[in-house]
Amino acid sequence: ECPECGHRYESNWWGSFDLPEFCTGTYTQSRIDTAKKVSKLFAESILNDENNNRLGVIGFAGFWGGQNDPSALRATENLTDNLNDVEAAIDDMYASGGTNYTAALDQAYDWLNAREGAERDRPAFVVFISDGSPGSDGGDYRNTNWNGANEATDIKALGPTLYTIGIDLDDTASSYLQGLATSANHYINVTG
Repeated sequence: ECPECGHRYESNWWGSFDLPEFCTGTYTQSRIDTAKKVSKLFAESILNDENNNRLGVIGFAGFWGGQNDPSALRATENLTDNLNDVEAAIDDMYASGGTNYTAALDQAYDWLNAREGAERDRPAFVVFISDGSPGSDGGDYRNTNWNGANEATDIKALGPTLYTIGIDLDDTASSYLQGLATSANHYINVTG
């Protein structure tokens, strides 16, 4: 078995293995693992010794929907400049249940709105990464308990730029997530 991707090599009819010099399998990674990897790379680029940035993490899923869904916020770290704390929160994220855009974006709004003094004057950005469409089983684009539409509007009205990133979303989910971003230029769907 390839240690990189899990591709299994087959033995020939007499039981010996003809191992290639390099892996010929296809490396596959789950969408949540891809989201975590992208999030860590992003955090490392934002939180370095050369700047005074802050970063928060909200890992989300959910079963009930709405802003106060107790199952929605799976891993959180409020705005901080501590890379280790951010990476620990990213490591705690896992995929299970629905996708509650509403609860996640509401938490981001609350953290940004709670900033005081000079912190309120700092430029702010929300980078919303999702590997699924809103809802307990996806597809709840019109349900404000799941779709995050009101919360995205509130974030943009507060002043932050809202970037959205899809992880291998189908066309419908991709279009919806693009509509939440500050503009079409603030969206990408990562595939392949």
